[in-house]
Amino acid sequence: MSKTATQPLSTIVFREFFKAALMPLLFIELALVLLYFTINAYNHNKSVSTLENESIDHLEEIVGAEAKIFSQELRSISEIMRIVQGETDVFFAELEDITVPEASYSGYSFADNGVYYKTHDTGGGSLYYSTVGNVGDKEKKKAIAGEQLDDVFRLATQANNNIVAVYLNTFDSMNRYYPFIDDVYSQYLPDMDIPKFNFYYLADREHNPSREMVWTETYLDPAGQGWMMSCIAPVYNDDFLEGVVGIDITIDVFLQNILNMKLPWGAQAFLVDAKGTIMAMPEAVEQLFGLTELRTHVYEQQVAQDTFKPETFNLLKTTIPGVAETISRILAANQSVEELNLSSGQYLLAHATERESGWKLMVVADKQAILEPITTMEKQAKRIGYAAVCGMFLFYVMFIFYLLFNARRIAAQISSPVAAIAERSTQIAGGNYEAPPISSSIEELVTLNGNYTTMVREIQQLNGDLREEIKRANREIEERKQAEKALRASERNLRKAKDKAEAANRAKSAFLGNMSHELRTPLHHIIGFSELLGDEDFGTLNKRQSKYVSHIQTSSQALLTLINDVLDLAGVESMEHDLELSRFELRPLLENSLMLVKEKAIKKGLQLSLQADTLPETVEADEKKLKKILYNLLSNGVKFSPNGGAIQVSASLVNCSEVPPEQVLAGHAGQCLKLSVKDNGIGLESGDMQRIFGSFEQVEDSKSRKYEGAGMGLTLTKSYVELHNGYITAESEGKGKGTTFHVVLPISQDV
Repeated sequence: MSKTATQPLSTIVFREFFKAALMPLLFIELALVLLYFTINAYNHNKSVSTLENESIDHLEEIVGAEAKIFSQELRSISEIMRIVQGETDVFFAELEDITVPEASYSGYSFADNGVYYKTHDTGGGSLYYSTVGNVGDKEKKKAIAGEQLDDVFRLATQANNNIVAVYLNTFDSMNRYYPFIDDVYSQYLPDMDIPKFNFYYLADREHNPSREMVWTETYLDPAGQGWMMSCIAPVYNDDFLEGVVGIDITIDVFLQNILNMKLPWGAQAFLVDAKGTIMAMPEAVEQLFGLTELRTHVYEQQVAQDTFKPETFNLLKTTIPGVAETISRILAANQSVEELNLSSGQYLLAHATERESGWKLMVVADKQAILEPITTMEKQAKRIGYAAVCGMFLFYVMFIFYLLFNARRIAAQISSPVAAIAERSTQIAGGNYEAPPISSSIEELVTLNGNYTTMVREIQQLNGDLREEIKRANREIEERKQAEKALRASERNLRKAKDKAEAANRAKSAFLGNMSHELRTPLHHIIGFSELLGDEDFGTLNKRQSKYVSHIQTSSQALLTLINDVLDLAGVESMEHDLELSRFELRPLLENSLMLVKEKAIKKGLQLSLQADTLPETVEADEKKLKKILYNLLSNGVKFSPNGGAIQVSASLVNCSEVPPEQVLAGHAGQCLKLSVKDNGIGLESGDMQRIFGSFEQVEDSKSRKYEGAGMGLTLTKSYVELHNGYITAESEGKGKGTTFHVVLPISQDV
């Protein structure tokens, strides 16, 4: 039978009062409040939709009008550029007929770095002639005669307050720049190749066959003006490109004079090029996209190449969710309004295309600011509704208190006998089985009391049995806990010992790896610079200098090899090396290994030979590591053999089961490959046979050493051999009687 849910008697009485008096009134009031808020929400949504559509239309009108003003500004600069271009065309057409007074040459000179420049400011522009070409009499005349353009450049700068500079760059890297730059020879690199910069090549024949004016994207000005954009135009003499004239506008000027628009709703304008890169933006737009506009630049060094805005300014590559997709749609359209959802809120983004440059003028407005009048009205309506709800709440609170008072009074009259029964059951549940029975005139309650008495006797019996079972279980649990505690303690002496051993090994490998990495970076610089010196890229070296540079290269390469061995050793000991197994032919590998040391062997007059009659067609191993094994053994043989000696390499198949008992090949059976390298060098004593395989160990005493090396080659060789489940041994008849190394590997790594 399913149990019936029980409730206090006072609750039942109160519920009946509630149903009869409170529910109908509460339902009506709630329906009225819900209707009020529903109508208010409907009106708000309609108003928002209407205002939003009107705002979009207004934004389109604003951005269209501002784009026209923006285009007029650019056209004004373009007209000035046409004048500058025309005057410069005339200059080059008449250059051969111009006579330069001899006295004019005194104002120009060569700087210590070879740059030809104008030494003093005479009210005109500065002159820089790069060292990439020869500055002869013809070039000097062109440089000095170019002063005729200074008045044109000055008037162009004064004609429009957006223009910060006017300049001429020629095909042979001459730069005439207004206003004057002091010590211009130190502003640019002495060998600056101007035609390789965007403010030149964008106007050349390849990029601009129509010979029209071109607007550049934002770039870092080599002349020291910071981040800017340029309007450039080619200057031809007949069909020859003499150079490019340009007008500079910095980002800071752009923000102050062009994008400083007064727009409704606190909207902000910013400029984006056809690639989606922000060219100029005010502070408010910086905060939206988490960027900082590049208004100025600290020149820590001279500009050696094109430097454009970082990719973080390209909105097509931003990581802000949804922005790249929105900008992609905008770049494909001529004019539109898009919604832009950012973490700071919802925005409307209107744009229009400036046809001459292809740039996008964008206006972003906060949607919340646009909808503020409607939002204010909605808040007022909600406040009225909430006030009504609060009034209803106070009324119903007072009414409920009145109902509770009456419900409790009636419930108390009915529930006293029932409460007495509940009290006795509580005492029994708490362990008081001697609680006195109740007395009542109600027949049902008398029957219930008799049943309670019977139930109490049965509970007492069960309780005693249960206590005994619990005591026995507790004893068993305690015994088991003691046994487990002893086992855990034993496992912790073992674990700590293992951890200490592993930590010591890791620390050693980490130290070797870290130090090797720290040394290898400057060593690469030493090798690179010494190679540049040795190639005489920066001038001819005498014999003594060449000898020293050669020593630097040789020593650096030896040290780099040592560091690489340290890294390999650290990787092996820290278990970072795995085998890259493949199946390959063995004979070419043996022959190639001999070729690697052939040059060194010839220098010492050593004879190299290979005996490999019974070779397997292929072996399964890590080809790179097997090459390293052979190279290390052959290098040792060449290094320690006397002039005119001999080194013999032999390879053969042996039975894996015939290896000595102390050299078990990890359960391999079948055939193994045996490689031996024999030399007639300095030899080994019996005590050196195992020591030489240790890290940084060598046969020679450190005080009497005459052979180079750090003693890691055999250590790595042994590690690589053991990675292949093989072993390596050395044998020698003594000092001065040569040494033979034997390597045994399974021809297949399958166990």
